[in-house]
Amino acid sequence: MSKRISTDLLNHLQTVSEPNISPDESLIAYTLSWIDSASMENCSSIVGLYSSSRDPLPLTQGTKDSVPQFSPNGKLLAFLRSDEENRRQLWLLPMSGGEPYKITYDGSGILEFSWSPGSDRIAYSASTSPDLSDILSNGSDIPKPKKVTKLRYQFDTLGWRGDSHFHISILDIASGNNLQITSGSWD
Repeated sequence: MSKRISTDLLNHLQTVSEPNISPDESLIAYTLSWIDSASMENCSSIVGLYSSSRDPLPLTQGTKDSVPQFSPNGKLLAFLRSDEENRRQLWLLPMSGGEPYKITYDGSGILEFSWSPGSDRIAYSASTSPDLSDILSNGSDIPKPKKVTKLRYQFDTLGWRGDSHFHISILDIASGNNLQITSGSWD
């Protein structure tokens, strides 16, 4: 007789997503996701699969890593890793070896990103935060009541964003210089 399916099965499920092929087509990086049975939190890491061996190789050791993208020259793998406050930041992994390192410190986290053709810059979108004085009451830590005037707060599935908007920035990899290139009261 077959074993019955139970909710415990969820603790053993893994999913793969966001595949990205290296420019020389020798490696596929993808996101492996699972549920940690102890904490019941969603976890993910970046895994590589060489086309010659087809043996999975962990590329990152984080538990909230996602969206791998090879640079056009194949020397770097960019990915998003959530920090302690669950804000996704951009990280780079040198494909020649070494540890990944963080390249953004965005206060609200990165939504998505794309490499420049020359592999020297990354464009990304992030939520711009309104002034904290607009959020807090009279300088205290107590938030002001929220006044909803548009359906946008619910439409984007991100929850309450106040008056913040998504805008695009360009990050120069070598210098670390960051330039926001869009602005305004729109996403």
